[in-house]
Amino acid sequence: MQAPLSFSPGVAGSTTTPLRAQENQNGYESDYYDARSEVSDCNDIADPGDCEENSCTSGSPNAAEELLEQLRVIERRCRGSAACGASDELYSNLSEADADVECLLRDDTSQFWVCRTDGCAVVTVCAYFRLNSVTMEDAVEAIRIPKERLKWDGANLKELEILGDGDIEDPSAGQIVRCVVNAPRPLKAREMLQRRWQLPLPGGGQAFVLRSFDDQSVCPLRPDRYVRAFTHLSGYLLRPLDADGRNIELTMISRCDIGGVVPAWIQNFVRRLAKQEVVKFSKLLKAHCEKLASARAEAAARAARARQLRAVAQLRPLAEVDSVPRNS
Repeated sequence: MQAPLSFSPGVAGSTTTPLRAQENQNGYESDYYDARSEVSDCNDIADPGDCEENSCTSGSPNAAEELLEQLRVIERRCRGSAACGASDELYSNLSEADADVECLLRDDTSQFWVCRTDGCAVVTVCAYFRLNSVTMEDAVEAIRIPKERLKWDGANLKELEILGDGDIEDPSAGQIVRCVVNAPRPLKAREMLQRRWQLPLPGGGQAFVLRSFDDQSVCPLRPDRYVRAFTHLSGYLLRPLDADGRNIELTMISRCDIGGVVPAWIQNFVRRLAKQEVVKFSKLLKAHCEKLASARAEAAARAARARQLRAVAQLRPLAEVDSVPRNS
């Protein structure tokens, strides 16, 4: 699973209006601008930590659970009572409840919101999909495994890899992932270094939560090739919609700083494409999940046929059976 930064609003880690747009003399990005240094260098921008009252540290024992709580708060703020398991107590304790929420898309199977919070320079995006005829197993595999993710989301993700041998279910350290996301020309691709965790949700659901961190020994900066983006908070919340688990819902949330200096025309261009990209993302994910299900069914059929052939091969020919003397 990976929730990368994207200039496409249909992907967790994206933003419809890239943050803190600043133009240089040419109207384009600088050769390199670290996401968080951009925050600290701008006097009119609040510290990104102000965006989360209950901030957490990636290496803390409760980091994953704290991030998940923030994701559910944002989900409730956008989806309201439709958010499974949400309650007033859940979202009343975080500043996200005071956010200005704008819904850009709402239909039966897809919804998309942009959240802005007073005192926070970083916008949050939330997307919801209903995926019919998709199982939890296939959705988790399509999102979590880099090889599978690149098969269907390769137009967005340039690179995706797991670094080290961390355990995605370890509540403190988690698993380290690195990804590179394509950006519209003339911008450079964005690179991110993140920790991610997988956590169970009530009712048989699964959650993936992510947050960026810095470690030059793990992933050195390469300003000649990429702009380093920073994920303050990102994740996927997957839940079954029925008892047999053949239909699921997916809520994706991200609060990311894409870094660099982004011209206004790109912000406006991406915003106009928001609706199409949200629908496109869900269709690509659903199509890949259907391929995974089909491949699994074919493999099961081949295995069953092989068992039948082995069983037949072990039977004696009828002639041999008839020639065996029977006790009277």
